[in-house]
Amino acid sequence: MFRGYPNNLPPGWDVLTVKSLAEIENIRSIWRQLLARKASAAPNADIDNYLAVIKAMPNCLRPHIMLLRRDAHPLALLISRVEKMQVKCRIGYKTLFKPTLNCLSVMYDGVLAGPDIDLEVYELLLGQLLLDLKGGEIDCINFNYVRTDSPLLPLLRRMPGFFCRDRFPKVEAHWKMALPASMDDFYKGLSSRHRANIKRCRKKLLQNYPDRVQLRCFSGVQDIDQAVQAAAAISEKTYQHALGAGFVDDQQTRTILETAARRGWMRIYVLFIEDKPSAYQYMLNYGRTSFMCKIGFDPQWKQYRIGASLFVMVLEDIYRDRTVDSIDFYFGDADYKRSYGTEQWQEASLFIFAPRFYPVCVNFINFTLRGLSLALARLAHRAGFIARIKRAWRNWLNQGEGKDAD
Repeated sequence: MFRGYPNNLPPGWDVLTVKSLAEIENIRSIWRQLLARKASAAPNADIDNYLAVIKAMPNCLRPHIMLLRRDAHPLALLISRVEKMQVKCRIGYKTLFKPTLNCLSVMYDGVLAGPDIDLEVYELLLGQLLLDLKGGEIDCINFNYVRTDSPLLPLLRRMPGFFCRDRFPKVEAHWKMALPASMDDFYKGLSSRHRANIKRCRKKLLQNYPDRVQLRCFSGVQDIDQAVQAAAAISEKTYQHALGAGFVDDQQTRTILETAARRGWMRIYVLFIEDKPSAYQYMLNYGRTSFMCKIGFDPQWKQYRIGASLFVMVLEDIYRDRTVDSIDFYFGDADYKRSYGTEQWQEASLFIFAPRFYPVCVNFINFTLRGLSLALARLAHRAGFIARIKRAWRNWLNQGEGKDAD
């Protein structure tokens, strides 16, 4: 079923596949060298973050790292893991079928190579992955958020066989904000209405709760317990929690945060009102970029636009200790990201399924439901009520949790 990839590497080329934690330490220096060659990198591709995630995930079976070399010279590293994954076949937010497969998940920003990398390197890496897929251990490969302008994406659409391809990759916008020179310049970049609304709501909050509004930034290992408890308590009241995308207080979260705190990346901002956690913003400062991982607020404070107020307070804290130049809003589109973002690109997430009966059947169900979802979404968009449908769905989710909409 697979066509168009080399069964054997050209002379002088070889691939070292790392499948254990102990072996990863043997390539640590190479990993860091290749990571340093990227113009910018996300923390997902950092070796210490990767190891923390691998050790913390209960459904992770093993690492899977591919080092591509030519004449013994390291050229590229592909970072992935083999895990038990539920492939959620859904319409909209509703999951109808979620089979569990052995999935090789490629990390976000998980192909490390120099800026001069050519198409042949991507072809060889993908070709080796497809050979692994035929081995029987792996049922599918999951590529998370590949830039649509990357040379890798056309290969992902072309190289797998017809019945193994993901027919409808999920495409979403990714937003990033270059920090202006000052807070005054930030406000000047907003529309007059947006600027006035933020200042009015913040002023009203401080007037109604004088000396009872406090922003705290948790960044050390000793802060993890309080930060996690506060953020999780807020998250439980949001629609993201109902969707399974909220901030969770579990051992996996704490293990990952401990690594981030020890490396100096962790920033969990929590806004307390009357000593109660009311909104949170979880960020990772990696390099010169602050990555916004999760946000949430208690719907009780919605009238104060508490999410926007917290964002501005966090910006003020960043400007007091200017160690980053930009904020990356991470995955997915949202109104607030469009309001603040200064740079935007598209990213696609897709699966490649093994050429066996069951994985191919899962692929058929998956792309059939996704195609139907896309068709319904287009109809709703043309009718002009797609936003109302999303709000109604979120309200229904929260009602199922006994909460108001976020």
